[in-house]
Amino acid sequence: MPDGGGRDTTTGRTDGFYLTPDTAPAGLAVSRSRLAAPLLLVAFAIAATVLNRWLLLSVHYYADDLGRVLGVAHDRLGHQGSAVVRPLYVALVLVVTIMLSGTLPRRLRFLLVALATFGVLCLASDILLAELSAAGVPGPFSILGNAIAGVAGILALAGGVFTSAALPRGVSVAKEVPRWRWGVALAALGAAVSVAGVLVTVKYLHRELVAAERVPVLAGVGSAVLLFFGLLAVFLYLLDRAVARSRHVEMSMPSVAVVVPAQNEAGVIGDTLASIDAAAGEYPSPVRVYVVENGSVDNTAGEAQAAITAMRHAAGVVLTCPPHGKAAALNHGIAACDEEIVLRIDADTVVTSSVLLGLMRHFADPRVGGTSGMPLPRSRRAWICRMRAVEVIYQVGFKRSGYNVIDAVGVLPGALVAYRRDVLVALNGFAQGMNGEDADMTVRVGRLGYRIVSDPTVRAFTEMPSTFAYLREQRMRWSRGTYHMLARNKSAIIRVEGLRAVWMLPWAGFIMLRRLMILPFACVALALLAETHSFVSMEEVAAGGAILLGFQLVQMAVCMAFFREWRLIAEIPSYVVFRLIVSFYALETLLGLSFRPLTPPEDDLKALTARTPNAGT
Repeated sequence: MPDGGGRDTTTGRTDGFYLTPDTAPAGLAVSRSRLAAPLLLVAFAIAATVLNRWLLLSVHYYADDLGRVLGVAHDRLGHQGSAVVRPLYVALVLVVTIMLSGTLPRRLRFLLVALATFGVLCLASDILLAELSAAGVPGPFSILGNAIAGVAGILALAGGVFTSAALPRGVSVAKEVPRWRWGVALAALGAAVSVAGVLVTVKYLHRELVAAERVPVLAGVGSAVLLFFGLLAVFLYLLDRAVARSRHVEMSMPSVAVVVPAQNEAGVIGDTLASIDAAAGEYPSPVRVYVVENGSVDNTAGEAQAAITAMRHAAGVVLTCPPHGKAAALNHGIAACDEEIVLRIDADTVVTSSVLLGLMRHFADPRVGGTSGMPLPRSRRAWICRMRAVEVIYQVGFKRSGYNVIDAVGVLPGALVAYRRDVLVALNGFAQGMNGEDADMTVRVGRLGYRIVSDPTVRAFTEMPSTFAYLREQRMRWSRGTYHMLARNKSAIIRVEGLRAVWMLPWAGFIMLRRLMILPFACVALALLAETHSFVSMEEVAAGGAILLGFQLVQMAVCMAFFREWRLIAEIPSYVVFRLIVSFYALETLLGLSFRPLTPPEDDLKALTARTPNAGT
């Protein structure tokens, strides 16, 4: 680890140092009371408790009508009490509509779109499953039918949000280079291998799977869907590592501009610049550092200048710009440099001495437009930082690496990411006035046709939240950034612009919305379990939780062992608590969206709607 890499940089700094102009973009976020999300959970639980006696009855009436119209026997439809997730979802949408912040027309639009979408999807799937039940397919009120209803609820929620909330305007990107075609073929191969793996596993390990499912945390491990996605992730990861080891690439030695946006980073930025200088010493081509100070009230500029003066291998300059957010600072730095590659590094991040060689070698392939490494926590003293270490190793080191071979990497983290400068210029720089500018840039570079590469062998060590206040700010900013990135790039999905567009973008939205629905339904399940005559069983609740988290926890443990992170394996059980906490923050993010016409400040509106030959509205 580089000098200063093990230091907790969050201690000794002023309260709220992590609050920046990017925390809540004007026009796209509203300030809500900290009680808003707890009140929503309480209101939903009360509504479910009041409706308890009618919930199961409503499902029976619906089943009777459905069976009578379709001519399907009632016993073929299924009778699980968990089917009441349907009327409960309607109740949740009503409560959310009341709690949203915005104009009445926008909130009513959210309500109508969500309920109409949910109703149409559920009715269509129920009719299909009822008709197929004669052939042995589980009925609409089986585990399969209820799972489909849950997916329909998430899709309906997405429809309500993306048609009603104030979100950045969409952009169109004209393809510049031929898209890499092997990704689709390798994804199809991975799917075929995974299906074969599921069939073999179910056939020859059926008893073992049944026994494993009796263990609470492993409930659902025998699910064909879970097995498929688990095997697919392993196949893609192994394929990527095999390709990386066998590939002989001529080293690319382009000139590098290192852009470091910095606001109130005194006491931190010195270590960052020293680590960049050490990396420049291992790199044979010119490296120039551009520190962009944007509104600091401490000695960030002075400390940065002293560190640049002390550099032995790299040159550098300190620039200043107005405090309009990190994207504006990055664009200021891009405009000032003329090197071939722009390497973006956060001011609280230290890099290893091999980072430049590790990242620049990927640009020997002219099809690569951007690349990044694995940003690990600088310190693991706090429990939150250890949870983040588990996430990074699992998500970036394992899953994201597998997406390389199918060119479906969805985001390159802003703490450490390199792009071709001419590509950034063609895309009019980073989007201002929104969250998630790093994910948005990753997607837009991919839409041009360039490949995106995530290299887990390239390491950096960056500041992570060590307090819940800091974690809340970070996760709400990240969640809001997902909404913003998807809104900006929704046309990529419609135009089928690669696997990143048709797979990773919808999946990112699905995961985010699924996460925020976990807590409301968990609270309702607990409330109904407390009812004397409740139809909800603890076994079903436990099984549902295990299916959502248990399989992933097992994967995480295997992943930590593979990366020889033995100490983190013992931390994995507590990740369940961490997931519930970040799920609460995701719910707060939804309530913090503005459901009123988009009216950002004039400067931000110009940035969001700027049109170039390759990127416009």
